[in-house]
Amino acid sequence: MAAYFAVLEHPNDDGCIWALWPNRLNRFFDAANGLVQIRDQKVREIAESAFTGRRSHEAFPAMAIDGQEIDPRMLAQMSRFTLHSDPMPLDSVIWLRQFVIPKDAKARVRAQLSALGIQRSNLFPDLASLATDTRDRTPLRSAPSS
Repeated sequence: MAAYFAVLEHPNDDGCIWALWPNRLNRFFDAANGLVQIRDQKVREIAESAFTGRRSHEAFPAMAIDGQEIDPRMLAQMSRFTLHSDPMPLDSVIWLRQFVIPKDAKARVRAQLSALGIQRSNLFPDLASLATDTRDRTPLRSAPSS
């Protein structure tokens, strides 16, 4: 899913995927061993800290959470989230990796993803996306001459 978004736009720039090992993030901050459910009290504490600026001694600097699927896109895209109460960047931690897709490979990766069924209409399950995918896959035909 991430590769689709990394190659979707900006043809003159490299694409990038950030991969996080959520279990390690949560264990590092003693939040949980695995994804924390959104209704967990720990999520409430970190969210309150993030949005009020008041950090309780219980709040964790960052946490990987499993969101409540309130939209078909979240299910289709297998959405997961990180919640932060601290401005500490995560790009320095060992359980976060960056994968670069060179700009010259973007079109080829898009074609490969499409062949695997990873395309707009699968990630955005609505009629507009289905119409866009159908239009993009159908060659233009000239009108018959009379």
